[in-house]
Amino acid sequence: MVRVLVQREIPGCVDGRRSPWVLALGLLAGCTSGVTHVGSDSSPATTDSSVNADSQESGSESATDSGDTTGCGQIALDPTGYAALFDASVVHTIAITLTDADKAALIADPGTYVTADVVVDGTALAGVGLKMHGNSDQERWEAKPGLKVSLRTFGNCDPYANVDHLYLDANSDDPTQSKLVVSAQILANAGRVAPKATFMTVTVNGDSLGLYSNVEVVEGNFVADHEPEGGVLWSASDGADFSERGGSAWSDVNGGGDSATIDAVTAVVASAGDDFYTQADVLVDMDDFLSHWAWLAAIGHQKSYPYATKDVYLFAPASDGRFEFVPWALDEGWDPTFGWNYVESALALRCVYDATCSAALKTHIQTALATADAMDVPAIASAAFTLSNAAVSADTRRGTTAADVATARADLLAAMQTWPATVGSQLP
Repeated sequence: MVRVLVQREIPGCVDGRRSPWVLALGLLAGCTSGVTHVGSDSSPATTDSSVNADSQESGSESATDSGDTTGCGQIALDPTGYAALFDASVVHTIAITLTDADKAALIADPGTYVTADVVVDGTALAGVGLKMHGNSDQERWEAKPGLKVSLRTFGNCDPYANVDHLYLDANSDDPTQSKLVVSAQILANAGRVAPKATFMTVTVNGDSLGLYSNVEVVEGNFVADHEPEGGVLWSASDGADFSERGGSAWSDVNGGGDSATIDAVTAVVASAGDDFYTQADVLVDMDDFLSHWAWLAAIGHQKSYPYATKDVYLFAPASDGRFEFVPWALDEGWDPTFGWNYVESALALRCVYDATCSAALKTHIQTALATADAMDVPAIASAAFTLSNAAVSADTRRGTTAADVATARADLLAAMQTWPATVGSQLP
């Protein structure tokens, strides 16, 4: 007999979060991020045809959002340029130039690419695409907008630094203005595959927009860099999960995927068998999934899957086809309301209440916490704070003062000092 984990909305929240007893029933209750010249001539604006909402507030960043790329083909790898662009030991710069007409068009329709010229760390790129992302009041043009640069829009095929896009996060959800960069460094040190992030200052027509985080976009070249043999990449819009309702929220973004594999995992999750872990491991790299989950616990981030059913990518490498997990939007770590088992995803719920899976998860979390402790996370954060302090002080577009940021950073360091013990004490 097959037992289905019923999912319906019911009351059951503690301080605005899902309570463990609700999760135990499998009921997902709803509770209330010298100039070198390269480039081409300008062209008319291109409308974004992204599969997903183009913001960290809603789903994963679309890997198919590349505008008009006819004739470009696959950009060759540029390891040297790529490494330089994502060198986290420096504050990078981008200077954007817009005509008055393109600026007006961008403000009127933020989700549509307009033509811009940019200079990134001294390299000039002409005729690229620029649009806004983010949907909060803080991210309006007159405040501090999130920005996205497409290097392959308007027929532009610039092979700059092995990337198709620059994703400039305004850090509007992060009072420390640093969590994206710090979290990326920690996961890289842990050997997890995750988007890189660096500090970058932004100007538009000579006016400073302040300090941003340049976050690596998960797209074709990301896959090529991390998995030379290739594979299938899936992005998640809100609600993506291995469930009857969540299966349709996954999108195959680089071709070659088969939704039947999503359905097969869903069937295993819904089954009542005692061999859940073994069956799931045929389709999902369960060691990778538990490591992904454990490292989100180690940085206290519960905005991404499996804590939420969004902000994640699935990658099925060509070598064995089993799903691996790549997080997105790592800007809310060390959350004081964090609970290691406050998960929304059906896959994670099934794991928590399966003896084999939950035992393996506990081991993964303990290992991640011990590794993070030995890594000296507060020292990593302190170095990032020192690096970015001057840019924080000079940022007048941010909605908070430099003193506010300093206080938030001090609080974050205090949380980091005790985090391994805090999460470790939650484990059964």
